Amino acid sequence: MHKRPISRIVAVRIRGTPHDQAISLPCADCRGSVRGGSVMTTRPERQPLSFSRALLVNIIAFYGALALGSLAIMAWQATESTNEAAERGITEMLDGSASRIGRLVHAAEMAASSLERVATDSPIDGSSLRPSLDKLLAAFEQHPDLSYMGIIVPTTGEYGLIERKANGKIGLVVYPDARRRDAFVRTFALADNGFVADQTYPSEGYDARTRPFYRAALDGPATGGWMPIYPWRNYAKPQQPLWGFSFVKALRDGNGAVRGVIDTDFDMPALNRLVRALASEYHGQIQILQLGPQPRLIAGPTLMATPHTVPSELLPLAEPSGAPFVGKMTLDGSRKWVATRQIPIAGDQRWLVVVSRPAQFFDTILHGQLIQALLLGLVAVVGIGLLSLRIGRRFGRPLADLEAYVARVGRSDPALQDSRIPASAHDFQETSRLGLAIDQMLVERTELQQRLAQRQRLEALGQLTGGIAHDFNNLLTVIIGSSEDLVEDLKDRDHLELAGLILSTSERAAELTGRMLSFARKQALSPGVLDVDGLIDGLLPLLRRSVPAGIEIAHRTASQPNTVFVDPTQLEMALLNLVINARDAMPNGGSIAIGAEPFTASDNRKLHAELPPGRYVMVFVADNGAGMGEEIARQAFDPFFTTKGIGSGTGLGLSMVYGFASQSGGHAEIVSRPGEGTTVRLYLPAVTTKQPGRVEAPGPAAD
Repeated sequence: MHKRPISRIVAVRIRGTPHDQAISLPCADCRGSVRGGSVMTTRPERQPLSFSRALLVNIIAFYGALALGSLAIMAWQATESTNEAAERGITEMLDGSASRIGRLVHAAEMAASSLERVATDSPIDGSSLRPSLDKLLAAFEQHPDLSYMGIIVPTTGEYGLIERKANGKIGLVVYPDARRRDAFVRTFALADNGFVADQTYPSEGYDARTRPFYRAALDGPATGGWMPIYPWRNYAKPQQPLWGFSFVKALRDGNGAVRGVIDTDFDMPALNRLVRALASEYHGQIQILQLGPQPRLIAGPTLMATPHTVPSELLPLAEPSGAPFVGKMTLDGSRKWVATRQIPIAGDQRWLVVVSRPAQFFDTILHGQLIQALLLGLVAVVGIGLLSLRIGRRFGRPLADLEAYVARVGRSDPALQDSRIPASAHDFQETSRLGLAIDQMLVERTELQQRLAQRQRLEALGQLTGGIAHDFNNLLTVIIGSSEDLVEDLKDRDHLELAGLILSTSERAAELTGRMLSFARKQALSPGVLDVDGLIDGLLPLLRRSVPAGIEIAHRTASQPNTVFVDPTQLEMALLNLVINARDAMPNGGSIAIGAEPFTASDNRKLHAELPPGRYVMVFVADNGAGMGEEIARQAFDPFFTTKGIGSGTGLGLSMVYGFASQSGGHAEIVSRPGEGTTVRLYLPAVTTKQPGRVEAPGPAAD
């Protein structure tokens, strides 16, 4: 009799029975759900594709990607000429803009040279200011971007300057002796026959010697130099801020005494007018950054009289030692061609000129070539698809046999000896490797199950040990306290010795319970950030005193700091315990190596399955002693397990080490073979560094 295969289990709830009794029935083709005597089912999981169909889909996808790649190559060819032209154009824009901006700076320096020659020809005092400035009128008119040219008398603070006002008119201002509080400032307007008197107003004690540019001239180089941009005093509109640039120089006599201070200046509006004119001429955008410890944006499309902070997109380009840059980058929220160049100016100042234009996509695509490529790709996909069906059927048989093999092994014990890779899997190199990989995976699964069983056993022992130790520790607290009172109160020698014996024995028992609590991960820790190699260096003298002369202890120092967040006292105790165990394993002498190195646990790890993915520091203690067998190594962390003679150990040393590593968020393991020595490794969470000079400790480990 042919039976229809059962594909689902149907849950039927019969109402009216006690507790609405539910039963399960097999159903081959049921869909939907039944309530109150109805059937409730779930849709079956979607079956994966067969190998032949998957191969066909992948081949079609491959050739589709190949066709898209061909299309991309053609598009690249179409855009290459556009990119070359854009790069050439942005470079020409940078050359022209940087040259014009450099000429502006050079013009101010040339004007300063003219000012210095005029000031050198005559004494610098209040009576010579007006005649000297009259001589400089022609030089000032030749540089329309200059805002000021001035001379300061250092002895009196008198200051004369030629200024270019916001409306473009030229004037002359003479500030009086700063020592006179009742003096007046005299202004002159430029007429056809020279400067004529215009206005006078109280000086209100103005002293140019208190301004930043005067101090910069005295402290600056002898050849003069530019100051970083700074706020000016805007006399015309005091409520509006105005920033500018000053080239200053102190004129000195043969003895080094200051004869006078000269300055040539232009303000930010003058620089930005030039930048806007250049941007309009070159059909792009121009920005200027003043480099230094605090870079500033001093010219740009939205700037006029005050500087701005540097946009985050330009910060990578604002390095003082940065090389010229030409390329595409995101600027102001869009993709642009950008070119930069630094302009060095006198006074150890540097400006960065940034020019940009929108990045244009290619103009046209060769549609005929594109269609041809698509047709050829379609023909190739159909042909290769038919061929792949043939290959898929031939290749699918060993895969089906491997699938049945995996299902058979999954329903039985992985250690069964009769489980073998199907013979058909050896028909192809790939399926043979796949079968071997499956066998290896089964072996690894068995190892992981053994590790899990050991961990669960240690967890159970830890819970039992911790509970007993906690309760016993409470009893010891009463015994120790009472013993201490007896030691203080008793006068009789015999009874006093008995009380002291009770106290010392109780304290040893308290120490024993402390080790038990350490294994159970219930001890109180005081973690801190520490360098493992530094801790080992400080512990080495104690460790060397703990071993006989025939045992050598070597510290393998790492090439980089290994920083962890653990209790330093507990780590020292753990290392001391491990060194003492290594000493006892080498009665005839030997060597012990201690060190630390970084370790990373990843999701696809085969070993260290107990460690969550992340960065760790592996602290190890290795000896070349007798070693131990696999069975002993598996039990080494169990509390009270010891291979030493009676009275030679409590069997809690390695248990305490294991508990400390686990409570610190890490793990401990033993690698040993008889006759080859033993290595104990502690994996402790590494401290991560987010900022220079600042570390962040890992989060607390879950119990």
